[in-house]
Amino acid sequence: FYPYIYMEILLITITLIILIIASITDLKTREVPDWLSYSFILISLATVLIYSLTTEFIIFIYSLTGFTAMFALGALLYYTKQWGGADAKILMGLGAVFPIFGLEYIFILLIAIVFIGGFYSLAWGLAIYIKHLKKANKKLISLLKEQRTTRFILVVIAVIALISMFLVPTIYQILIFSILILLIFLFYLTLFVKTVEQIGLIQLIPTPSVTEGDWLAKSVKHNNKILISNTKTCLVKKDLSLLKKHKIKSVWIKVGIPFIPAIFLAVLTTIIIYFMGLGFPL
Repeated sequence: FYPYIYMEILLITITLIILIIASITDLKTREVPDWLSYSFILISLATVLIYSLTTEFIIFIYSLTGFTAMFALGALLYYTKQWGGADAKILMGLGAVFPIFGLEYIFILLIAIVFIGGFYSLAWGLAIYIKHLKKANKKLISLLKEQRTTRFILVVIAVIALISMFLVPTIYQILIFSILILLIFLFYLTLFVKTVEQIGLIQLIPTPSVTEGDWLAKSVKHNNKILISNTKTCLVKKDLSLLKKHKIKSVWIKVGIPFIPAIFLAVLTTIIIYFMGLGFPL
């Protein structure tokens, strides 16, 4: 019993220390060193393995399974350009840690990341919007004009939905109204995200400052031909060599928001729930 408690405390301590350091570097530089992410994964797996060899090896299997599942999820988020590489690697490390607390805490962690990350991203986006208020308003109005057809379709759907509400029972009225509000919310949220991205998250970066792993916001052209396409997941060493070889002075990079602090808050919330015993049984 006591060795298990010691392992839990050790893993929680390691996790919080790594996430605090990663959050600070992410906020300061928008990057997290690979050695920090890989160290977290290796130390977590090694700690569980050492404990498992002296008790039950199945515990390490749980940890390895959690790592594998988060590896798949992290890779999906990374290759669809939803998360940066550091976010995905930290998620893999968390996948190795949280199965030792119980399977339900993996799901609690993911739910916490979704909700806390959502509010965090919205707050960050609002801050960017307010900082560039005039430019943001101008861009939003421009996007609204571009979406005239979509707005017209939404109006037609809204009229049909409101008329149909008078013809169905109350329970269906609530459902129709809820779906209508959700559609309108998602439409304007999408425009808000595009506005914030274009005014604050896409920057023209001098080529010497571009690093491996950066995301291209716009394709790099040379002599009217695409040198590096923005459909690539991220820049690699070969791409950096091409930029240098063809003397490209600057490129448009998608900066993104520092998301590690949101993951840290989600992890902290999940740990508090664990110690309070509020997890749901599976």
